[in-house]
Amino acid sequence: MKASLCVGEYCENAYNVEGLDILSNIRVYSMEELCYCLKENAFLLDLSIMNDKLVDWIGEECKVWELAKQLYPMVHKQGSLSVFVVTILQYVGMYDPEEILQVAGLSNLEKRKSQIDYMVEKRKYAAAIRGYDMLLETWNHLEQEGKELPAGKVRAAILHNKGVALTGLMFYGKAAYYFNEAWKTDPDREHLDAYLAAKRMELTEWSWQGYGRKHGAPGIRNR
Repeated sequence: MKASLCVGEYCENAYNVEGLDILSNIRVYSMEELCYCLKENAFLLDLSIMNDKLVDWIGEECKVWELAKQLYPMVHKQGSLSVFVVTILQYVGMYDPEEILQVAGLSNLEKRKSQIDYMVEKRKYAAAIRGYDMLLETWNHLEQEGKELPAGKVRAAILHNKGVALTGLMFYGKAAYYFNEAWKTDPDREHLDAYLAAKRMELTEWSWQGYGRKHGAPGIRNR
């Protein structure tokens, strides 16, 4: 992030960015705070962020009328979410072009994965498992249609994180299956370690002696 002069005014009346935090709304008081919020929570953004209330706040409270005039047509014509966010980030100038492109280029599958990963972090395991199942179904459908998909590591991470969610519900045998599938998709040692850890929790001490004698069983975490 590069240093920049403040754009617009620091507001007495904060804008409540709704829907980004499960526990509470995020309050921002300046264009810089808004940009930071949009960039750091890019994976949680949806079309609800494109509304007159936000654009009014940018114009009336921050006094950045030129930007507000650019944003109103996007809201009223239901334009692209990425263009809306990028327009704000570029106007304020807090971030380098490469960082802005990274926000704009987040694929729908990767964005949805990040949203579901967030549910795992909040221990909403059952909802996360349903989300990963839908994501894998979508992936398979797109693959059958010959559509361009993210790298195989992304699919492996989806499988891995479904295993993490299953571990949270103590379904260790099922978790081990998905860790193993992740390892077969992307032979990363972390997938294998997670598989062995899940098997260790699933099996009795006696059974484990024969199964995992040659390997350790490290902790399991999100990818």
